[in-house]
Amino acid sequence: MLNKKGVSEVVANVLIVLLVIVGVGVIWSVVKPTIDKAGKDINADCFTAKVSPVSCTSPVPAATALQCPRNAAGTDCQTLTVTGTTGCAWSGGICIPNPAITTIGYTVKRDAGAGSFQGFKLSFEDSDGATQIVDKLGVVSELATASDSVTPNPNFVVAKMNVAAIVGGSAAETKTCEFLSAPITCI
Repeated sequence: MLNKKGVSEVVANVLIVLLVIVGVGVIWSVVKPTIDKAGKDINADCFTAKVSPVSCTSPVPAATALQCPRNAAGTDCQTLTVTGTTGCAWSGGICIPNPAITTIGYTVKRDAGAGSFQGFKLSFEDSDGATQIVDKLGVVSELATASDSVTPNPNFVVAKMNVAAIVGGSAAETKTCEFLSAPITCI
């Protein structure tokens, strides 16, 4: 006679194995699209192309006529300096205000690390936390600095600046990396 008890244990084990295989297939079909999407967003160049902010200068308002007195001899303007910029100039025998500096000057550095570097993403922040983001594309060698200026939105008074790397194989396929360094205070 056949032992029916032994056959039912084999059938139960086969059913358990089949249920596990089906369960793994269902879970994989749900998880795989998420993994595929996340993999497309990762760019290995972000791990190697590092950048950091060096300096930032705020726009300087024009000096007013009251800020432009003559020196004691009456032959030139008194030396007035606002964040490194002389506020007055001698012109036609009078002291006149220098024009306002309406741009934000900045210097950023590309740190050591290879990668398909395409440029910088600059983040300027005002004292209220509002930000202005500017992309500056252009190849910069490792350990080199880049300096330039940008014109802020009207009434935007910059307080801090940060920088992130823009990487990619070409300008059409760029990706912005995370801001890795702490923002610096603009003077």
